[in-house]
Formats: sequence, structure tokens, C-alpha cells
Amino acid sequence: MHLNGLLPLLRDTDEYRRLRTQLASTGSSTELTFLEPAIPYIVSSLQQDLAVPVCLIVADPERAEALRDELGHWVQPGTEVARLPEPDFPYAGPEGAANEPMIARAQLAAGLAIRTPRKAGLIVIASVLATIGGMRSPSDVAAAAIDLRRRTIMRPMDLLAELERMGYERVTFVTQRGQMSGRGGIIDVFSPTHDEPVRIEFFGDEIESLRFFDPVTQLSTTATERVLLSTTASGGESACILDYLPEETVVVLDDPEGLRLRSLRLHGELAEYCASDESSAETGTRSSGTYLDWSDIEARLGSLRRLCLLPWDDRNGSEGQPLFLPAVSYAQRIPTLLQAIPDMLARGERIVLASLQAQRLQELLEEAQQHVPITAELNSPPPPGSLTLIEGSVTRGWKLRDGLALFTDLEIFGFVKKARRPTKVHARPASYSLPFSTGDLVAHVDHGIGKFFGLTTLSTGGIEHEYLAIAYLGEDVLYVPTDQIRRVTRYIGGGEHGPALSRLGSTEWESAKQRARQSTHTLARELIELYARRQLTAGHSFSRDTAWQQEMEASFPYVETPDQMDAIDAVKRDLESTRPMDRLICGDVGYGKTEVALRAAFKAVMDSKQVAILTPTTVLAQQHYATFSERLAPFPVRTEVLSRLSSPQQEADTLAGLASGAVDICIGTHRLLQKDIQFKDLGLLIVDEEQRFGVLQKESLRSLKNGLDTLTLSATPIPRTLHMSLTGLRDMCTMETPPEERLAVRTHVGPYDNTLVRQAILRELERNGQTFFIHNRIATIRAMLQILEELVPEARFAIAHGQMHEHELERTMNAFAAREIDVLLATTIVQLGLDMPNANTLIVNQSERLGLTQLYQLRGRVGRGKNQAYAYFFFQRNRELTPPANRRLRTIFEANELGAGLEIALRDLEIRGTGSLLGTRQSGHIAAIGFELYCQILAEEVQRLKGESPEGYTPFPEKAAPVLDLPVSAYIPEEYVGPQGTRIGLYKRLADAATVGQLAAMEAEMKDRFGPVPDSVKDLLYVARIRVLAAAAQVKSITRAGSDIVLVPTRMGSLATEANLGPAVRVGNEQVRINTARTGGKWRALLEMLLRKAEGGAPAPPSR
Repeated sequence: MHLNGLLPLLRDTDEYRRLRTQLASTGSSTELTFLEPAIPYIVSSLQQDLAVPVCLIVADPERAEALRDELGHWVQPGTEVARLPEPDFPYAGPEGAANEPMIARAQLAAGLAIRTPRKAGLIVIASVLATIGGMRSPSDVAAAAIDLRRRTIMRPMDLLAELERMGYERVTFVTQRGQMSGRGGIIDVFSPTHDEPVRIEFFGDEIESLRFFDPVTQLSTTATERVLLSTTASGGESACILDYLPEETVVVLDDPEGLRLRSLRLHGELAEYCASDESSAETGTRSSGTYLDWSDIEARLGSLRRLCLLPWDDRNGSEGQPLFLPAVSYAQRIPTLLQAIPDMLARGERIVLASLQAQRLQELLEEAQQHVPITAELNSPPPPGSLTLIEGSVTRGWKLRDGLALFTDLEIFGFVKKARRPTKVHARPASYSLPFSTGDLVAHVDHGIGKFFGLTTLSTGGIEHEYLAIAYLGEDVLYVPTDQIRRVTRYIGGGEHGPALSRLGSTEWESAKQRARQSTHTLARELIELYARRQLTAGHSFSRDTAWQQEMEASFPYVETPDQMDAIDAVKRDLESTRPMDRLICGDVGYGKTEVALRAAFKAVMDSKQVAILTPTTVLAQQHYATFSERLAPFPVRTEVLSRLSSPQQEADTLAGLASGAVDICIGTHRLLQKDIQFKDLGLLIVDEEQRFGVLQKESLRSLKNGLDTLTLSATPIPRTLHMSLTGLRDMCTMETPPEERLAVRTHVGPYDNTLVRQAILRELERNGQTFFIHNRIATIRAMLQILEELVPEARFAIAHGQMHEHELERTMNAFAAREIDVLLATTIVQLGLDMPNANTLIVNQSERLGLTQLYQLRGRVGRGKNQAYAYFFFQRNRELTPPANRRLRTIFEANELGAGLEIALRDLEIRGTGSLLGTRQSGHIAAIGFELYCQILAEEVQRLKGESPEGYTPFPEKAAPVLDLPVSAYIPEEYVGPQGTRIGLYKRLADAATVGQLAAMEAEMKDRFGPVPDSVKDLLYVARIRVLAAAAQVKSITRAGSDIVLVPTRMGSLATEANLGPAVRVGNEQVRINTARTGGKWRALLEMLLRKAEGGAPAPPSR
């Protein structure tokens, strides 16, 4: 959306003309009383008219973020709007944590100091904290940069050393700014100056090519002739952002006195931190650099043009009227707005309606006889007495005194929908197998459970191969060729104690596998029968969406993620069909499952059906009740809640309303399952976290669900192997896209530390945020409260736990939601479903006592907004962690990316076992053979019983692939691909390749990522190609026997027909032989040609 065309209307006012004149000279200063929502309007106009950079300084980071978004709608094309991020305050966080804010500051500094953009077309927005944060001087940043071009002469080792000196972190693979890696003649580096990392390939000491690459796929995207590599350090010096801007810059100060006071407060907190008795080394924190006094900023401002925006209205406009007035609010009074529009037009006013619900608004205007098209851009001023409808998001509206009125979603509907900012999305390729590393338990399909000891290279008769070394019971070691890697999977499922290793040569493994196959056959048959019964059962077919449905959905204050929309559409299709819905919505914490449930519930109510929403905890029931009540308030929908917080009178009224049909939606705990609950016409059951209910409650659920539309929500991600094995049997949606601008929670694990606790809470107070402090022992929770109150007297505390009086717990939770409490000291009662976007710090005491899923669910309570969130998992000092606790805490620390729930779920299966996933009846079989192998066998059974193959899925190779033993050294040398895990991944992908084209793409990828392909890797690709062709030609094995290559097909057929290729090829009754001595060294090409002809393929590529 572009509103640039409205700027000329401001230029026609006397006040603006005077302002331009006052700001025309360097060092000038002027004051202006101004309406806050119109700041983007005047800043954009000044930048464009004066043709100089503008720096806008505001008090807090949230305001800076909002203005960055707003200004993008007003500036002319080509103008850069940049926000200077804040340094971490007052410390940089846990040692070793990636410091994204400092890298982002370095990115802006480098862009200004090195690239020298057309600075006239620039607006920089900074909070006070970002402004006083020290930066390196522009000259230092420019001097430290490296300008690389193709054909530059430089030793790779010298470049790596220089990058390390510039602050780059050396890693295996580059995925984030500030990282570098080196592999022989290839150096990857992600500089703050570029949007993608760059791959620098050397030929000797000369740069042969420069290519940008995708940090997820690691594949090159575009070539370039030149790159600028800047330092990753931006702090620790005495310069500031104003030093990077030319002297003609206009600096706009939003409430100068408020900015000065904010700076004083920040310096007070910084002084307290610096005076701390405990050393930064002991607390695991580090200083985040130098901070300038506000007097230093004011000294720099003296040489620049300054516009001071004052918050108080002195009515200095013409005829006593200010230049801008607040827009009239018609929130939830849309008919009043529709009646007011004709009068405003008759007075010659220009009306602009900016809304993300433009389609709905257009329909309402049509009904009021106002015919107006929807536009996306406003490039010229609308004429007097006109109505313009533009699709887009502006936070708040205003009215310009000379006849321009801007209305936004806030004035029209009462809320603002947050637009998604366009970002480049890197798609992570789907993986159907679990990685394993040295020390992991693995399951070999033929030999059972062993311990993986790593890759090893062995030589037989001068032929080298790499093997997987797997140790079994009795110190036996099995060496598995890497071309058989598909027969090995990571073992998951034995719980904390793990399984016993198998004994090579025993029959126990085959027996366990057979029992598991029988079990999966029974389970698959039950699932298929259940699916068939559901297909035959007649259900209620809900009506298509109503106008109210569209209006309610439009009130969602965020733009839906693609996965969320897919889930919503799938649920609606299910509800509108004639068979009962039974759908599982599976998604990580905070990914928007509740919105899917709310829309489904409202759709059911629109058909005069009742809805029951079942939750495992009282707190979650109250949270859902608050969400549903708020969103559905404008509509005639009665929502009630049944839990232990309900008074006897409230409960009686709700029960009567359910029986009479007066209550449309009832949200409750297991109380909803009791026999005295009678619905008049129940149409939809929504179950949140079904796996957390007990056995008896699940039995009650099954009887309730019979023939009823059912929607189940789960924050425990389903492992992909299980998902694929259930394809077509269970209607399932997975939500894997994080909400826009969601940041990964920065996580600290360590012994309890009072100084760190105080600093974490103070930082949250500074940004007007809130903190969860988890202490999961009710007996000592009040003692913990006393400690915290003495430690942080500045904060307001409250306690929440399950044994509190019902109404006291309700009051506490409501007060926390209303921001009347700064720190909520609670048990794990808050771990499910709470949506508190203002709470962005989590502190967990004695975290070693909690399960992995609990830790992950707790971490999901923070980081639900735009702000950087922090999680501190403390364990008791001077007490040794048990091995399972150590694994849990290590996992929660390592699985720190967005969407890490799948990895958490798999690790939890490893630690706890799999009983909760497919039921305790299956857990014994899973423990015996491993989760992944069990799921693969289950998929085969489902496929066999249904007589079809799940799309895109290759079952586990219970039946052997072609056996290959060719006289070539086929492996990936460690000096070519160093990390063992990467080599294992490449071997797995080669083994999974089903076409020659996939292998050709892999060869190109390896050349791109690791450099020229060595002979042993070319031989490996050749062997993989022969395996693919042999499978297509139905050849069981290709082995060497003396100087012969022996092919054994499942049937001779076309192989015998195509074997007439000269004297080197001999055809027998059951095999074909190629005598290598009679091929003149061309046996490879001859073998490949034979297989291609047998499968009817294309001619072989030239042999090297």
C-alpha cells in the first residue's frame, strides 16, 4: 500500500510551508506541536521535499518498530526506511549466545559507512537505547571492510584469518550473519552488508568465482563480480548513529524532554549493573559495550537541523485550530459511519478508508449506495468531495484541517489487523529419516539394535570404501557399506533405560520384527475399519460461510500464515461435507491453532449448533473463555465456561443453558464429560491436547465423539514418519510456519544465580514487559516469593498454583493479563495455552525436575510477539544432574530454533518412550525394534491393506535393494567433506535417490558446496546410478567374480535380449557376465549401457 499521493495536501498548508523554511539551513531548530498518528505523514513529506536524510528518534523500541512499518506506506519508491536495532541492555546475555541485535546494528552501520547509498533517500528510526548505544566510527567500519572481486589474488588462509579478526564466528555451515566456514578452496561468509551469504571459490590463490547462496539449502543462487565484507562488531566505541549521517540531515525528536528522561533512567540501570559485586564471568554474562550520555547526543545535534515534536496541544494553528485532529472513531458503529460519509462528501472533504478488510468494507459501502473501487496505491491527491478505499494497514487515522480525513481499521472496526511484512522465505527440504551420530543407538533391519561408532574407511584388494561401524552385544562389530545406509535407522523408543543390544546371528531380532509386523497389521486394520465407518456415517452438513462469519474472521488481529489458512480451509470443507469430521490440527506452540478452533466453533453456531471445547486444565479453559468471549462479543453468541472456578450458581445456569440451547459454546475441563451434562443440539466437539487426558476420560470422549464432528488440537508435533504412515487414514493438518517476525527465544541453561535473575527481570521492566517465574513446588513457593521481592523490590509479584482458591487464582490471572503484575510466580499450571504477548522472559527454577515437553511448553509461553524473548532454565547449584535431566536440559538448549517442536518430540520419545503416541499396546513393539522402523512397517501394512502407496513415500527396505560389489573405490573423502554428519546425510540422500536426474542434481550440489568432485566421489555417484538402473531393470545383484562383472536379474527377459553387445558380454541361463579384460577398460560404460537398454532408458552419459 502506498499513500504517497496524499503528501501534496500537506504542502499546501501555511504551517508546513513555514516549517520547511525554518529547516532550510544547517543547525536550525524548530518546535511543533503535533498529533502522534500523523508523524509518518510529516516525516515522509519533509524527507521528500528537502531531499535530505531524516533521523527520527523516539522513546521506546516498540514505537520505533511501529513507525518503521508506518513510514513504508508514505515514502516515495526508492527511499530506504531503516530501523537501528537496540543493543542488549544492560548486558549482552548468556555467553556464547548469538547476538543478533549487535549483528543487525553492524549491518546498518556497514550499509551507511561502506556502501554509501543515495543518502537523501533515507529515513533512520532509532529509540533512545539504540541512539545512546556506542558504535564504531564510520571511518573505522569503512577501513575494516574487505572489497573482494573476481580475479583478486589472495591466499584462502589469509582471508580466513582476516575474517576471524573482524569478528566472524567459524562454523561448519554458514546460516546466519557473522558466520564463516572454510572447506579447502571454498570459503563461505555471511557479511552484514548482504542479504545472503557469499561463496568464495579459489583456484590456487586467485578468486575464481563469487556466488550468493541460500543459507538453508546451501545451494548457490546468483553469481556476482564483487562483494563487500564488513566487520561484525558495531559496539564498544564512542560514536553513534548521528555520526553516520551527513550534516544536512534533519533530526526529528519525538518529545525531547521525554527522550532525555528515558536516557537518564537507562544510565541509572546501567550503573547498577556495573556496580554488581558478582563478576560477569560467574554469572555467564558479558557487557554489551559503551553507552553515550544524552549530553553527548545533544552536542552532536547542535550541527544538524532539528525538529522537536511536542506532545501538548498549544492550538497554534490558524483560527485557533491545530493542523491535525484525531479521527472520529466509529468502532462497532459502522452504520453511523455509512450515514456520515455523504455529509462529509457534500462538504468537499476527501475521505480515505485504509483497511485490510477492504473487500468487506466495499460490500458495506455498496449496500449504502456508495460505489467505490478498491485500490492498492494512491499516487496523486484525490479530488475534493471524493471517497477512496485502499487495501492496507495504517495504525491510526487523523483529520487534516484543510479537508482530508484518513480512517483506518481502528476507527472503522475497533482493531488493527497486523500486516505481514514481505520477507524472503527459505524453504527447508522435507526429511523423512532421523539423523544419527557417533554414540547413538541404531536399528539395522537385518541385524537388530547396535551402537553406531562412526564412519570408517576400509580397503579390500586395493578397493576403498567407507562403512558404518556398528557395535553389537559381545563386542561384535558390523561394518555396513554406505550404499546400504537405508537399512540403518536411528533407534528411538526405549525410554530412559534404553534397549539391550542385539546379538549378531541370533533369532531374537527376527522374532521381535515379526511380532511388530503382526501388531502393525492389527493396528492398520483397525485404522482402516475406523476410517471406513466414518466414511459411511451420515453427519450434519454445515452451511457455507455467512456474512457474520466473514466479519468475525476479519477481526483476527493478525494476517494468517499459509499453514493456518490451509488448516482453516480443510476444517471448513470437513464441516460442509456430509460425513462427520475427525481432524487433528498439529502445530508448534503459538502457531495459531486456537484461531482455527474459534472459526470452526463460530461456523457451527451459525447453523444453530452447540459447541463443546474440552481442555485439560482450568487455566487453559479460562484462557480460551477470555479469547472466545472477546472475539465473539459483537455477535449474539453466548459463551460459558465450566471448571472448578465456576460458582455453583454459574454452573447451574450454564447446565440449564446447555439443556435449553441458550448456551452456544461451552468451554470446560473434564467436567464437560460428566453424565449430568446435557446438550440440546451438540454439533461440534473441540479437544485441546487430548493426549493429556486420562484413560477413563478418553473412553468418555470416544462415546461422545461417535458420529459427531470432532476437531483435535495438539502442540506435540507428530514425527513425519508417523504422519506419512497414517496418510489417508487420519485427517491431519500440520502448521509449521511461524507467525510473521516471530524470533527464536534466546535460551540460557545453568546453575541458579540471583544476579542473573535480577538482571533478567529488570530488563523486562525496562521495556514494559512481564516475566513468568516457574517454581514447581507449592510447599516452598511463598518462601521463593519472599526471596524475589527482596531481590527485585521494583517489581510487582503474584503467585499462581493449582491449590489456590478458585476465585483468587482467577483474579491473579486476570490481573497478570491486565499488566497489573510484573512477575507471575507460578507452578507449571501456566504451561498450556496461555497467550500473553507482553510476557517475554521466562525463568524456571529447578528445571532439572521437569520433563522435556514441559520445558518446551513453558518456553512457548514467551516470544509470542515481536520482541526478543529470553528463557532461563536454572538447576540447583552444587548438585550433580542425573543423565536424563542432563539430556533434557541439553536438548532444550540446543533445540532453540523456531519450530523446534519436532526435534523436541523425537528427543522426548527417546527419553520417555512412545506409549503416549500410539498407545501403550504398541509401545512394547516400538521399544523392541525402534520407532522409525515401526512406523515404516506400519506404512507398509497400511499400503498393503489399502492396495496403494502413500504419495511421495518410500517404505523401509525390508526387501533388499540390488546388491552391488563393483571394483571401484566409491566413497566421500574426509578431506572433501569434513563433518561426519554431513557425509552421512549425503550417503542417505544418494541411497534414497530414485532417478538418475536426482543423482545428477546431487553431483551439481556437491560441486557447488564443496568444490571440484574428486574421483572417489565420481565413482560413488556412478555406483548410485548403477543401483537406480539395476532396480529399474529388475536386477537383483551386480558383483565381481575375478575379472568378470556378474549380473543376476529376477528374470532374464529384456536383459538377455539387450546383452548382445559384443564378445565381452556372455549370457547364461540365470546371469549375464561382462569380462572386464575384453572391454579395453570400458566396462563401466558397457554396464551402464546394458542396464539402460534393459529398462528402456536413454543412452548413458560419456564415461570419464
